[in-house]
Amino acid sequence: KRGLRRGDRRVTRGEMADSAAPPLSEAELAELNRRFETATPEQILTWAVETFPTDLVMTSSFQHEGVALAHMLRPIRADVPVIFINTRFHFRETLEYRDAIVKLLGLNLRVVESVISFEDFKARYTDHLYNRDPDLCCHINKVEPLQLALKGARAWINARRRDQTADRSTMGVVELNGAIVKIKIGDSPILARPFCQVASRPVRNTSELRAPLARQVTPDVQMA
Repeated sequence: KRGLRRGDRRVTRGEMADSAAPPLSEAELAELNRRFETATPEQILTWAVETFPTDLVMTSSFQHEGVALAHMLRPIRADVPVIFINTRFHFRETLEYRDAIVKLLGLNLRVVESVISFEDFKARYTDHLYNRDPDLCCHINKVEPLQLALKGARAWINARRRDQTADRSTMGVVELNGAIVKIKIGDSPILARPFCQVASRPVRNTSELRAPLARQVTPDVQMA
């Protein structure tokens, strides 16, 4: 394909076995980020699927950017695992919306959560740890489950955006996190549109979306 050169090679099994070898060089990262600044989400997703055909995962909290990305990914590669971190603090409407989208799109959903049961978590830390020590609460309920979910993966798609935090304001589309390639596609303007406008094909039964969309609230303030 046009433009698919050094930065678009597949990561070989030998490289996967060699944990000391970075999956992409600094020069490859720089070239990919230069190209992907003007690429469409579908072009970036296609590159990810072709480069990491068996070791790719996507994470989603089922906000609109993530749902749009999952919809775009499905015709490119339908069986890519979509990881949802169940923090045990989500609103019921959020989980109902997730389930409706999973059913509608036929996603390969994988739900992960802390190895500490919610009962043990509350007994050990009492209520409202997210108010007393939000970093610890986040580490237990989001960071550690994500680390476990990413074991064995070589590339990780997510919908993070540069305007979310100061730390993310200068992030590239493609970055390295140790041996894992992070592919962040949340800044594409098309992903800011409602899901039904983003869909590249008509949704056959929009009533399946109306109910969860009508009830969906703002992102969970407690460990969403």
